[in-house]
Amino acid sequence: MAEPLPDFRVRVSPRARRLRITITPHGEVVVTVPRRGRRAVEPLIEPFLRERAAWIARTLARVAAEASAPPLVDPIADGSVVAVLGRDHVVHVDVPRPGGSPPRRSSVRDGAGTLHVRLAPGDATRLQEVVERHLRARARAILRERADRRATVAGVRVGRVIVRDQRSRWGSASRRGTLSFNWRLILAPESVLDYVVAHEVAHLADFSHSAAFWARVAALHPGFREDRRWLRRHGRRLRVAGEA
Repeated sequence: MAEPLPDFRVRVSPRARRLRITITPHGEVVVTVPRRGRRAVEPLIEPFLRERAAWIARTLARVAAEASAPPLVDPIADGSVVAVLGRDHVVHVDVPRPGGSPPRRSSVRDGAGTLHVRLAPGDATRLQEVVERHLRARARAILRERADRRATVAGVRVGRVIVRDQRSRWGSASRRGTLSFNWRLILAPESVLDYVVAHEVAHLADFSHSAAFWARVAALHPGFREDRRWLRRHGRRLRVAGEA
């Protein structure tokens, strides 16, 4: 008796040229079908899934293990450590001097291996939110600068750069030149952030994942495979414990 097939979703793509199976970070099996010749290809889906059954099972097990793994960043508290672009920073909450006035607005200042935090009275219990807001702003500035630099090399133009609170994507590119990134990339090693930027900038010239596309990525970020491997292995853990 044949083993039962896993639950799967069919996605029709005008750019696909063959059947392809992908596993999302949430453990969903997606079969991509080319729009051209769809009727001829659809009967091949089940045999293709059975042929790839062992790989699907291994990948689903890995995704499940990653989903249950602890976050790479501990809850943010006074004295905790946050890795920013791969470099450890100690969170230090500055206490006002005796007789001094507390700040009206909370702020975070980057020091040498330290994130100096000043909390307004209303934010006394919102340290994690204040630090995350600072990290998002840092991510936005860094991603903009890195994208512009690589766009110049690639001979393409970047429009807007948007930093989002995404759960399953690290970056995306639109045909209008807009690049969107996950703010949590700032918690990854610097070379991993640079790889994602190179990937999306390369898409501004080529929206496929062809050999020519990957050659563009390699030209912008040599050795990208190692960083791609790191992101696949650790990406699900790239979050702060306790974040909403």
